[in-house]
Amino acid sequence: MSGIGYERVEDASLTTEPKGLNWNAGFTARPSSRTDVRFTVGDRNDTTTIDFQGTYRLSPRTRITSTFTETLQTTEQQIANDLSFLIADPAGSGTLIDSRTGEAFTGSTDEFSLQNDTFRQQLFRIQLSGRHRRNTYVGGFFWERRKTDSTNMTWSRRLSPRSTGNLGLTYRNTDFGTLEQTTEDEVLFNLGYNYRIHDDLTAALAYNLTLSKVNNAPDDVTENSVSLSLSKSF
Repeated sequence: MSGIGYERVEDASLTTEPKGLNWNAGFTARPSSRTDVRFTVGDRNDTTTIDFQGTYRLSPRTRITSTFTETLQTTEQQIANDLSFLIADPAGSGTLIDSRTGEAFTGSTDEFSLQNDTFRQQLFRIQLSGRHRRNTYVGGFFWERRKTDSTNMTWSRRLSPRSTGNLGLTYRNTDFGTLEQTTEDEVLFNLGYNYRIHDDLTAALAYNLTLSKVNNAPDDVTENSVSLSLSKSF
């Protein structure tokens, strides 16, 4: 597989506006009945880009997935990329699923807020996921160069044909790369309940707890939030 094109982004909010010829080429392979591999390499704005994904199925319901990408990015592109992979749960739970992983969608993997710049991103993730009866388990490690290390575990259970409960725990360490050597440690806990009211209407109740500590700040920060939402597909 391969592609070639020309890109020009005109946005006054960007410090650097991407423009120029870009191309990529790669392959997909199945070395064995349990293993799938995809690899592409290319050039974007005179910068090499790399994309790799490998999946190994330990059993029909359990798999290990590893991905690595190196590319130029803007925060807007990351958000749009995440949204493009959203699908409804084929099992009919009403939960939004990330089609790249087959798991419940949790938002952008970007560990930083919006920024008005084009940046070079290196991203590595390894994840173990499995299903047993009505239970779904996900655990993994995430590393991003800008620089964030993150370890997370999630568990979801189909409580009934219409409802699903989920539980998640994440630890994240961020190095902001400043002269003051500022770092931040965060622990995030989330608890959620989804109920499918109708085929195209779902209600979601969520509780989130964040414990944050910055190494040169005098106080720790604790954040609690409870949200109730309705989503309808068309």
